[in-house]
Amino acid sequence: MARRYGMKTPSTLEWDGRCLELLDQTRLPAETAYIDIYTAQALREAIMSMQVRGAPAIGVAAAYGMVLAARTITETSFKAFLRALNKEGEMLASARPTAVNLAWAVGRMMDAARMHGRMPQLLERLEHEAVTIHKEDTQNNRRIGELALGLLKDGYGILTHCNAGMLATTQYGTALSAFYLAQERGISLKAYVDETRPRFQGASLTAYELMQAGIDTTLICDNMAALLMKQGKINAVMTGCDRVAANGDAANKVGTFSLSIVAKHFGIPFYVAAPVSTIDLACSNGSQIPKPYPAEGCVCDPAGHADQLFFYCNGTYYTACNACEHSCQKRIAHKRIIKNRLYHSAMPPLSLVLSRSGDTKHDTVPLT
Repeated sequence: MARRYGMKTPSTLEWDGRCLELLDQTRLPAETAYIDIYTAQALREAIMSMQVRGAPAIGVAAAYGMVLAARTITETSFKAFLRALNKEGEMLASARPTAVNLAWAVGRMMDAARMHGRMPQLLERLEHEAVTIHKEDTQNNRRIGELALGLLKDGYGILTHCNAGMLATTQYGTALSAFYLAQERGISLKAYVDETRPRFQGASLTAYELMQAGIDTTLICDNMAALLMKQGKINAVMTGCDRVAANGDAANKVGTFSLSIVAKHFGIPFYVAAPVSTIDLACSNGSQIPKPYPAEGCVCDPAGHADQLFFYCNGTYYTACNACEHSCQKRIAHKRIIKNRLYHSAMPPLSLVLSRSGDTKHDTVPLT
């Protein structure tokens, strides 16, 4: 299905200084509704139920969740306050173990609290840090789009899997950022969107947001990708991810691994777009990335219509994420400075389109 819509994609999250307003993504595309989050526990439940999703968006939400948590702590001594805040942070971080941005944001908020070093104005300091993380996400995503656009050409057909757009971030997206910047600059890109079973994030979220923005979008069933590649309609694959291991393996929605293998077979570049906060240098390879195993109802009854299924199965096996091996990815790297050391975002070959706020130089380094 290929259509164009001219409506604006709704904002994923908003902070009004009192509560965190989240777009309830479980109700899209049929209904646009927001939920108000007043506690860290409520945010944890929203993350687990996928009312908010996408690693960058979860990270920003977690930063605000730490502000909400801090407001409920009654401890008056600084050390006791830190212990209580850390406990709240651990509770939040457990909501989505795959998304390293979640733990990253919690850790950064804890660091901000420790560096402040005293109780007066601590809540204000934490809120300022959360707002900064929010702004940085928008800046990073736009920069990712600029870098990605430099890898693409006018008229390209780009295949994407799951949702790594505005709905997964605070603005622009990661894998979809190039589409929005291309639209701004009059560059024509054609989006092919996997439906992304079993929860249909591609159909209900990615196709929705791209068509809302008026971008040329075609929704395909997951098992059509190889045929479209054979027909020459796909020039590149661009996905986001929840976590990147030190060797370049990237965990994304189930189905990404097989897609990378097919792309490699047809000689089509496969790119993973992510901010630096998604890299986990403590994780050596994809096998160490935690992967959730949801209930089998996600496969047999993804939309709650079991009575309409005309088959029987003896159990199902489904993991929510795949680790996409770095060997199946396009060898493109960008020089980064991380923790005061030079880091090539290919250790070994890595297909990341990376960005970090404050960067002024991004040197593309083809690796052989």
